[in-house]
Amino acid sequence: MNRRAALESMANGLSIALEGLRQIMNAPDPEDWVDQKSSPLGRRRHCELARAGVFPSARKVDGSWYARRKDIDAYIEGHAPPVATSAPVDAEEAEILAYRAPVRRRKTRSAA
Repeated sequence: MNRRAALESMANGLSIALEGLRQIMNAPDPEDWVDQKSSPLGRRRHCELARAGVFPSARKVDGSWYARRKDIDAYIEGHAPPVATSAPVDAEEAEILAYRAPVRRRKTRSAA
C-alpha cells in the first residue's frame, strides 16, 4: 500500500467517524423527552394535550406519548394559575366573619 492509498483510507475512516459524531451530537438527549408517566402535568393531562396537538413535538411510541421537555415547560409557563387577590375587609365585616358559626345540617332519613 502506497502513501497516497494509506492517506485516503485514513481520510475515509475519519469522515465515517465524524459522521457518527454528528449523528450522536444531533440526536435528542433521552432526558429531553418526557413520557406520560413522568410528566409534571400528570398522565391524563399529558395525553390529552399531546393528542390535541398542543405539543408540536408530541410522538406516540409503543403506546406512550412523548413530548419535548421545552414544550411542556413552555405550556406550564403560559398557563400559570392566576394569583388570588382577596377584597379588602373592613373591621366590622371581619368581626362578623370571625364570630359566624358554621352551619351544621342534620342528615335526614328517607322514608323507606
